[in-house]
Amino acid sequence: MKTPGATNEIQLQADAAQRTVEVLKRKVIELYNGGGSSFQRQLEGARRREEENRRKRELIEIRAIELTRYSEKLEAEVQRRI
Repeated sequence: MKTPGATNEIQLQADAAQRTVEVLKRKVIELYNGGGSSFQRQLEGARRREEENRRKRELIEIRAIELTRYSEKLEAEVQRRI
């Protein structure tokens, strides 16, 4: 036979478990809806920075090719005039 104190303790544990379930459900819904943790925001920021750096590298490569072509044209012009 359970004592009133034991029944009360079981009810307190059940209530605590229910509160934990509610907190976890809110967190899952928040993550699902894109309202993620600071880690997720940091990760997304890192992805954006990496993409921007990739674009900058591509632009630098294109400009280097253009500069090489322009230099070759100038050198050819100088040689033609000599």
